[in-house]
Amino acid sequence: MDGIPARTFYGGPTVASYYRQRDIPNESEDSELSDDDISEPTTAPQVTTVSDTTSDEEDNVPLSHLRNSTTTKKKPKNPIKWKPSSTKRNVTTNQFTGDELLPGNILTLNTPLKLFSHFISDDFLVEVVRQTCLYSVQTNPAKPITTCPEEIQNFIGILLWMSLIRQPTSRRYWSPKTRIPQVADVMPVNRFEQIKRYIHFSDNSNNAKGIDKIQPVITQIRNACLKIPLEENLSCDEQVISFKGRSRYKTYNPKKPHKWGYKMWVLSGISGISYNFELFSGKGDNTHTANEPDLGAASNVVIRMSKIVPHNEHYKLYYDNYFSSLELVSHLSKRNIHSVATVRSNRLKNSKMMQEKEMKRKGRGSIQEQTATVDGIDIHAIQWYDNKIVSLISDYCGTEPTVKVKRFFRSEQTRKDIQCPDIVKEYNRHMGGVDLLDSLLGLYPIKLKSKKWYHRIFYHLIDVAVVNSWLVDRRIKKQLGKTEDVVPLLVFKTLAEQLCAQKNIVTKHKRAGRPRSSSPQCLPKRRCLEARPSSYIQEDRTDHWPSWTTNRERCKRRTCKGKSRVVCVKCKIHLCFHPNKNCFKEFHVDV
Repeated sequence: MDGIPARTFYGGPTVASYYRQRDIPNESEDSELSDDDISEPTTAPQVTTVSDTTSDEEDNVPLSHLRNSTTTKKKPKNPIKWKPSSTKRNVTTNQFTGDELLPGNILTLNTPLKLFSHFISDDFLVEVVRQTCLYSVQTNPAKPITTCPEEIQNFIGILLWMSLIRQPTSRRYWSPKTRIPQVADVMPVNRFEQIKRYIHFSDNSNNAKGIDKIQPVITQIRNACLKIPLEENLSCDEQVISFKGRSRYKTYNPKKPHKWGYKMWVLSGISGISYNFELFSGKGDNTHTANEPDLGAASNVVIRMSKIVPHNEHYKLYYDNYFSSLELVSHLSKRNIHSVATVRSNRLKNSKMMQEKEMKRKGRGSIQEQTATVDGIDIHAIQWYDNKIVSLISDYCGTEPTVKVKRFFRSEQTRKDIQCPDIVKEYNRHMGGVDLLDSLLGLYPIKLKSKKWYHRIFYHLIDVAVVNSWLVDRRIKKQLGKTEDVVPLLVFKTLAEQLCAQKNIVTKHKRAGRPRSSSPQCLPKRRCLEARPSSYIQEDRTDHWPSWTTNRERCKRRTCKGKSRVVCVKCKIHLCFHPNKNCFKEFHVDV
């Protein structure tokens, strides 16, 4: 059995490598090796050493080394250079010049129902009614439903009551033992489930697929949010709508409290009001206009969310290390939108900050700051060692002035004061807007199971509209100096009572069963049931004669649904008896 040659196994030059073809000089009379010379295996090849040409040592060099030697890395045109610094925030240069006051049309919304109608308008309800009726015709042409805006308001009011009063299942609200009058007196359970089944927001005949099914609701509430004046301090973060059903837009993040669900990008103020949001639907969302740079999928989210922020009014924007980059801070700073963000160490290009071991050796409270110029903008990078290294970047604040914060030292079992840079205090004070909104949404969420994936997003958007209405109400009363009139969210959410009080003038639902009054004149007349013969009489086959009558009644054969004027004289029941159907015979034969 032939084996592998030792020279080939250990990576040495093979025989074929000695027969390398070389160009022949013009003055030489030698010829190149012929085919006959190559085909003689018996004679050992004679190797000619050429000092000024390719040597045999090249054959021992790996191919990857040869490739790396030929390719050179492109160096950036303007490499970022960092230098040590100690920046102090300049309040006068970055002073806010925008307007946070609410306009007159917002100040007139002095009731919970008016505030909620700002986000869910009457025109939107009319469109929901039109799409719901159209969807019922497309789904079940034989039994389409009709509804009206008032009934859709009643439906939303019931959803809000269900978020305040918990029951295991939706039918429990109508059950005799666990009946809730605020819900059961508004509409019957069958009507509620019918509206829940057919409620729709876009036309399926226009190839409405995916996000298009819920996009009208997103657009309606988002446009209402855009009419509210922005606050000076804004934060951009992600929000998770918990959901474990089947949907291609569902994401998984094991580090989140709600690991499964829909992801949403939110721009919020320090008060928790949502000013702009966008539902994540995949890589197709990563879009940017021609006059905006492409900074990657994460940084582009902040650029899209900050489009609504006015330029040159010195708004402050806060975001975490998922979005942050030096180029993003520089781009926003050119529009006079100042940034404070945590940052990952690998995004600080060419930075020679101390490693975690060196910072730990210096102890808790150690600070390091460096400054670099990116596209003409000075960006400050600060590292602060607490339990671990915390890295932040900003274009308007830095280390100074430092403040004292208390930390517990486990080794000494005592609390001590350590130094904390100004940028950390600024970030912690204004970054929690989206987290505050999440906590408010989690107090009384609408939790109703559904087979349609977009219903969960619809319920979440209703909660966002209610919470935003409550936060705007607090802001209105603060601006008018009526802070003592502020009510808790639980009391505010009882606007469900006002929604359920809307009179439904299109569809009137009759109560099943007897009327509540027991007076004889109100009792309906009971229909006398026709007696059926016993099986003995039915099968005796004696004196069963058909007779013609003027009354036309239902055929009493079990499988027949027709009507007949023929009566059996002995059985006293109506049965079909004509050329196309002979139930008279079948009834007396098949017992």
